[in-house]
Amino acid sequence: MKHQSESHYPAPAAVVLKMFADRSFHERKLQKLGIANFEIIEHEADGERARIRISRQLPVQLPGMKKGAGAVVHTEVWSLKDGVGDITAEPQGMPLEMRCSARIEPDGDDACVARYEWDIKANVPVVGKRIEKFVAADIDKRGEQEAEAGRTLLDDYR
Repeated sequence: MKHQSESHYPAPAAVVLKMFADRSFHERKLQKLGIANFEIIEHEADGERARIRISRQLPVQLPGMKKGAGAVVHTEVWSLKDGVGDITAEPQGMPLEMRCSARIEPDGDDACVARYEWDIKANVPVVGKRIEKFVAADIDKRGEQEAEAGRTLLDDYR
């Protein structure tokens, strides 16, 4: 299933990309979201490219499956020069694939928008499409929560 979402930031794209490239930003964002159980598996940033890989425990309630918590390994790779990124979210032990192409673009004076084009695939007979729709709605909800947490940290990167 294809799904598009976006997040708005009251700062230039360069500031948001600087923030996305910072390991400390990701740690503080997750803490603001109340996610205490996470691990930064990998982080590298060299001024032109940034890559971060994080494992975090999230509550999971997919249609047709038991409620619980599951590990999600989230990877972001950004070209800091072009504002283009690739994102994957890998729920461990679930027949679900999520990949995304992202772009950060100017949005008026001193603001930008991060646009995300997701490809969501649930490999579950009968309920797969329903799971994909649920995941798309969850991406929107969590994405807005993460963007709001990020907006509160923007001033540290100006």
